[in-house]
Amino acid sequence: MTSPPKYIIFDIGGVVVRLNFEPSRRRIANQCGKTYEEVQALMTGKTEADGSLSFLAHYVLGKISTDEYLDELLNRFGDGVTRAELIADCENDLPGVYEETVALIKVLKQQHSVSCFSNTHDLHWEYMMRAFPVFDFFEHKMASHLAGTAKPLPESCAYMCSTLGCKPGEALLIDDSRENIAAAIAYGMQGIHVEDVANLRSALRGLGYQV
Repeated sequence: MTSPPKYIIFDIGGVVVRLNFEPSRRRIANQCGKTYEEVQALMTGKTEADGSLSFLAHYVLGKISTDEYLDELLNRFGDGVTRAELIADCENDLPGVYEETVALIKVLKQQHSVSCFSNTHDLHWEYMMRAFPVFDFFEHKMASHLAGTAKPLPESCAYMCSTLGCKPGEALLIDDSRENIAAAIAYGMQGIHVEDVANLRSALRGLGYQV
């Protein structure tokens, strides 16, 4: 039987860390007298200076600072929300981890190189580093705003393999985005699309991992 890939890379949001953006965005909507849909658009929409990417995408790619990101949000929402509330919202967006996935990571870490790559930004990243001890298990902690590239861009796959010092075929990406997995496979990596922890465990066993 072929050995499983030596290098395992976990996506974070939706795989390791729980995501729940709705409460904070509904709170902003209520405070600013806007609909939830309007808030969604304001948080992700483009400005004239953004070009082809939204200002949020610029933040996720590390092209603008946290202060610039918050200033733009405050400009869009007016007096209805404060800087401190926006920072607190970023933390509340991440209510905890998937404990069963963390348990899998602990087992995999005993025999393999386990790292992470997240499409994220500095506010979420710094909070996760402080709040969730699971990050101690990752050999390499990779993130889009630090790398200057994001999944599913081919450059992100090149960045992951370069950081790990491995060939694409030696790396496995675990992600909840089919698009990201398709990009990784096209680059020559292996991939598991995560639907839930049971499907993840089964897929890992199918590749030969002892979990």
